[in-house]
Amino acid sequence: MGEGLVRAVQEPVSEPISLSWHVFIPIKELSEREWLALHAEIKALQQRFGLSYKDAGHRLYLAEMARLKETDKAHKALVAIRQKIDRTLDHEILPPMSLLLQPEE
Repeated sequence: MGEGLVRAVQEPVSEPISLSWHVFIPIKELSEREWLALHAEIKALQQRFGLSYKDAGHRLYLAEMARLKETDKAHKALVAIRQKIDRTLDHEILPPMSLLLQPEE
């Protein structure tokens, strides 16, 4: 029952795994409840689409990776927007305002 998957994931990783688009930092092991939830999702995919356990697990993995990529893209976009707003404030709005607010001599 997916013991190879459990054994492979639970082995300790000494350093981060690097892919072309992201660096994955090892996280805590999954609890038994989380493993059972994953197993239930895989079994549901297996029943719905008539897949093998391995194929259903792979499909679930790919769906999660796609979700993580989209989340990462959204985060990077928001960071870029925030940086542009900060740059605009610092270089285009605040300097002219500081000139207006200076007391006349």
